[in-house]
Amino acid sequence: MDIPADAREFPIVRWDIPTNAGEFPVDAGDIPTNAGEFPVDARDIPADAREFRSGSIVGGCRQVLQGCWGRGAKDAAQARYTIGGMPDAHETQLARFVNRILHGDCRTVLTQLPDACVDLIITSPPYADQRKHVYGGVHPDQYVEWFLPIAAELKRVLKPTGSFVLNIKERVVNGERHTYVLELILAMRQQGWLWTEEYLWHKKNCYPGKWPNRFRDAWERLLHFTKQKQFKMFQEAVMVPMGEWRHERLKKLGANDLHRFNSRAGSGFGKRVANWIGREYAYPTNVLHMATECYNRYHAATFPVELPAWFIKLFTEPATSC
Repeated sequence: MDIPADAREFPIVRWDIPTNAGEFPVDAGDIPTNAGEFPVDARDIPADAREFRSGSIVGGCRQVLQGCWGRGAKDAAQARYTIGGMPDAHETQLARFVNRILHGDCRTVLTQLPDACVDLIITSPPYADQRKHVYGGVHPDQYVEWFLPIAAELKRVLKPTGSFVLNIKERVVNGERHTYVLELILAMRQQGWLWTEEYLWHKKNCYPGKWPNRFRDAWERLLHFTKQKQFKMFQEAVMVPMGEWRHERLKKLGANDLHRFNSRAGSGFGKRVANWIGREYAYPTNVLHMATECYNRYHAATFPVELPAWFIKLFTEPATSC
């Protein structure tokens, strides 16, 4: 038998088991009503079950017990569970959201999440009332007031080491750019956010066009906010190929290439070209060259999948939440 002597009663933690689950001695949850007495079989519990505690996996408790539902227990080892242990309120509250797509109003869904549980948030909210015929919108003059309560909830659920990326662009009102995005940045700083960086999305397939006083937009802002100066960032995950140019350029180095050579213009910028010898990849810039989504039929302004994917690689690691 793989169950330790002090665990024969197997007091399963309170999780997602309904009160109509028969005689199963647990408080709450969503185990089917035909669960009966739910007898736990020693064969369904891994030998190292003492340290088998449910955490970041959705329904971790249900995975531990799924052998008793007739689905096998081979996935039980994926959950971390301690016999006789109790998950904290944070784990219990978060479990039903992990590894699921939630379709709902963020102003409602966010209030259900516990504090500091998300590693990355990336969103493209309505650009004021620019597409109000599709999904409504908010007048630019009221945009900051409308967005700040949402930003406060985002800040609450974001981990201290997490990142928030806001895809947004000012619209034109009465022939000039409105300042609501700039006003929002300042207001969010007052709210406690750090405006850490700004990335630009260059829409490389943007078609030509003009107005009497400007040309067509071909870029959008990607504002990077954090809660503190130290945050998770995995720069190596988004490195790009050096390119064929390096073979000719690095073939013969001059004296100024072998040490840090500062610009003669007095700008303070400098580089050491010899650092690139033997490298296959380099760090990218903060300009992302990506085509817009051309095949979407259900939304007026979707960004390409590659856009959030790039930030997911940059700011998260496997098994984190975003």
